[in-house]
Amino acid sequence: MEKAFEIQKQVRDNAKTFQTYITDLQNWEAEMKRKEAALNGDFAQDLPPVRSKVKREKPLQSKKPEKKIASSDYSAWEKFDVEKACEDIDMAEVGPVSLDSKKSQKEKQEKLREEAQYEKERVCITILNTSNTTHYCK
Repeated sequence: MEKAFEIQKQVRDNAKTFQTYITDLQNWEAEMKRKEAALNGDFAQDLPPVRSKVKREKPLQSKKPEKKIASSDYSAWEKFDVEKACEDIDMAEVGPVSLDSKKSQKEKQEKLREEAQYEKERVCITILNTSNTTHYCK
């Protein structure tokens, strides 16, 4: 009976040893791949499958330009909404200006922040000069 327990223990030990060996081997393989990628600079390179063509996405077809209204087509001109056309043009012009205004607003905010810090320093210096104490302002 003891022989069966010894064999069973030996099988468990062998399985455990084999399992640790395999996990160590897998960890080593992953580490070597990371090191090789770091040395080659191939961090996330998309390579096409072997013996296969790279699939290229077709560009999306842009909207077809709207048909122009002929100058002699009076019924089409009656349906044309001038206010909407003017509004579309105004909205197209406002887009880039709004980005510039955001940048200028941010610059103004940074200047005010710097000025506020300078103002705090002036107040601290004034307090220090008038009280002749050794405390510091932050």
